[in-house]
Amino acid sequence: MRFLLIVLWLSACHPRLAMGVDPVGTVRGPMSSVMSPKPDPTALTTEPTPADRPSAFTLSVGGGARDLTVAIAVHGGLGTPEYTMLTGAIDLRWTLARWRGLSAGINVSPTRTLLVARDYSELEVGSGVRGGGGIAYTRKAWSVYADYYRGIVGFGSGPAEGTTTLSGLVLGVAFQP
Repeated sequence: MRFLLIVLWLSACHPRLAMGVDPVGTVRGPMSSVMSPKPDPTALTTEPTPADRPSAFTLSVGGGARDLTVAIAVHGGLGTPEYTMLTGAIDLRWTLARWRGLSAGINVSPTRTLLVARDYSELEVGSGVRGGGGIAYTRKAWSVYADYYRGIVGFGSGPAEGTTTLSGLVLGVAFQP
């Protein structure tokens, strides 16, 4: 908790706010049956409907070659009848190359995932790791970006017990004054 407060305090000095959506996200494994619009216990893969696309909000500290980012992603929108999944991560990002406003980089992070029943009767917590890479184009204080990610999350009990793989491509905009 103290670490999160320090990150939020530092972000007040040089914040970077970003919001994005994942148009191609997939869920593979035990979680796919509880995240599908029609729960199917034998499902191996779920392709979310447009209303279920994950959306992400991030708050970053830094701006040089390395950033520390607190990211929150919400999976499961209006079309998911039973569960919503929230993923929180602290990304460590490294910018590998910059050229005329374009930049490319990689990231890795530990994650915590909450699987919440729509009626709030169940709450399961899972832990995992995710990594990926992306590109961005920056003009003055605004950026547009595309980040590919792949993550693994494990739940010890509940409807999504086991290991699930999440992957996708987040497209978004960012603002850094």
